[in-house]
Amino acid sequence: TDNGRVFFIDHAHKRTTWIDPRTGKPSPSPDIQRELNQNGPLPAHWEVRTLPDGRVYYIDHLNKTTTWTDPRIAGPY
Repeated sequence: TDNGRVFFIDHAHKRTTWIDPRTGKPSPSPDIQRELNQNGPLPAHWEVRTLPDGRVYYIDHLNKTTTWTDPRIAGPY
């Protein structure tokens, strides 16, 4: 897009989507992607997800919890 967000084209069905067909996850906005890259890798048991509305949340698979707070900023785990 004009702002740099990646979208995907399904030529067979003639439609576009924010969902990456390889991962099933939405592509993050450029601002969110830049922020994620600047903070370095997530701790080993964490995963980041983006909701369809662009909000980012974090999944702690070890403790089976979710949070809006980036664990890299919140402190060591």
